[in-house]
Amino acid sequence: MSCQTIWPLPECGIAGECKKAEINGTMETFCECTTSFLQSFEMNFFVELDEFQTSVCYHNNTFINALYGILLAACVLHTLLLCYRMRHKKIIYGKKSWWFWFTGSMFFVSVYRLVNSEAIMAIDIWTTSFVAFCLPFNLCVKVNMLHNHLSKLAEYVENAIGKTTYFDMARTERKTLRWMYVVAGFVINNLWIVTMVGNKISIILVRVEFAFLIVLILVQSIFYGKVIAELEKDLNLCTQSSVSKSTSDLQKIVTESIPTLRKMHRALVPPAFFQVLLYAIGLFSDVWILFWSYFTPIIFTVMYAENFFLLARLEFREYIAKTQENPKISPSLATNTFAASL
Repeated sequence: MSCQTIWPLPECGIAGECKKAEINGTMETFCECTTSFLQSFEMNFFVELDEFQTSVCYHNNTFINALYGILLAACVLHTLLLCYRMRHKKIIYGKKSWWFWFTGSMFFVSVYRLVNSEAIMAIDIWTTSFVAFCLPFNLCVKVNMLHNHLSKLAEYVENAIGKTTYFDMARTERKTLRWMYVVAGFVINNLWIVTMVGNKISIILVRVEFAFLIVLILVQSIFYGKVIAELEKDLNLCTQSSVSKSTSDLQKIVTESIPTLRKMHRALVPPAFFQVLLYAIGLFSDVWILFWSYFTPIIFTVMYAENFFLLARLEFREYIAKTQENPKISPSLATNTFAASL
C-alpha cells in the first residue's frame, strides 16, 4: 500500500511525509502529518476507510473552526443591520422570510460545527444537508431582491408611458427560473446522500451538484441580462414621454437610472464568471473538492461581508440625503447600491 497522491499535491500532501514502519510484525506505509494538520474524511472521497492512514494531510481543524467563527460573526452582524433597517426604516427586502431561512441555516451550521468537531461535510448529515440547502438558496434570494428593485423602477416607467415590456419578459423569465430552482433544489438538497453511500457514488453526486449550479448561474445571468436590457429600452422610451418631461422628479429618476442599469448589466458578468469557475474546477480537479472544507465558510463569509457593507453604504447615503434639500431616496439610488452585490 502506497501513500496517497492527489494531483497537484505531493505525496501525503503539502503538510505530510510518507513513512514506513513495522507494526505488529508487518511493514506498514502511512502519512505522518506536520503540526496543526490532520488527515480527515471531510470532502475526502478519494480514500477508503482501511487506507485512511495513507491519505493526504490537508485538514487544519483550528483554521477551519476560525473560518466558521468569522462566518458566525458576519451572519450575526449582517442580520442585526438588516433587522434595524426593516424595523426602524420600514424597509422590506422582498420576501424577508427567504433571507432569514438562509441566515438561520448558516447560523446553525456555524454553531454546530464549532461545538462539534465531528460535524464535518460529507460525514455529518446535518452539516451536509444545511450547506447543500444554502448554496442554491443564496442565488434565489439575490434574484428575488434584484427582481423587486427592477420592478419598483419599472412601475415608474409604466406610470410615465402607460406600458412597459419589462413585466411581460420578467414574468416569463421568472417562471422558467422557478422551475430550474425546483429541479436544482431537488438535486442539490439531496447531497446528504453522500453521508450514506460509497466514495464512487459520492463523487458523482458532488460533481452533478456543481454542474447544476453552473447551469443555474449561467441561465440566471443570461435571463436577467435580457430583462435589464429590456427595462433600459423602456426607460429610453420614458425619456421621450411628455409625462416624464413634465415631471421633474420622474425625469430625474429616469435619467439617473439608465446609467445605473448599464452598470448593473455589466456587474452581472464578473461574479457569474468567478462562481462558474469555482464550481467548474471541481468538475475536473479532485484536490479542489478536497479543499471545499475551507471554501464553504469563506464563500458564505464573503457574501455576508459584501451585503453588510452594501447595506451600510446605503444607510450612510440615506443619512447624507437627509441633510440635503430633498431627503427622499429615489429608486435609482437603492438600485445602484444593490447593483454592486450582483
